[in-house]
Amino acid sequence: MLTEIEVRGEALPIRQSLVREMAIAWTRLASAGTWWTGAERLAIAAEARHAKNCKLCQRRKDALSPYTVNGEHDALGALSPDAVEAIHRLLRMRDGSPRHGCGRWIWMKPNMWRLSALSPS
Repeated sequence: MLTEIEVRGEALPIRQSLVREMAIAWTRLASAGTWWTGAERLAIAAEARHAKNCKLCQRRKDALSPYTVNGEHDALGALSPDAVEAIHRLLRMRDGSPRHGCGRWIWMKPNMWRLSALSPS
């Protein structure tokens, strides 16, 4: 069981109540949702954690016009390319990168978002 967490290279203890709540959260995440199976939801979480080291995302971040940079994301391979693109793009937006295309990915109706950006293959 997790008893500590690493923060900036230093191991810090975690309260037992927080350990219990984290276990509950992961159990809920692993349960099937409206659009995704439990396995797909865990794959989305794993892809989001993995995206921070993506070379394509870094090249897009450094580019004057991010979406003119083509290539493939450094993905884990469990999700469709469209789902990976949506995850990586949403994370770049969260990190303060240019919000070009934001409306297309975030502000549509949930079922339209799913069909255009996150549909499982």
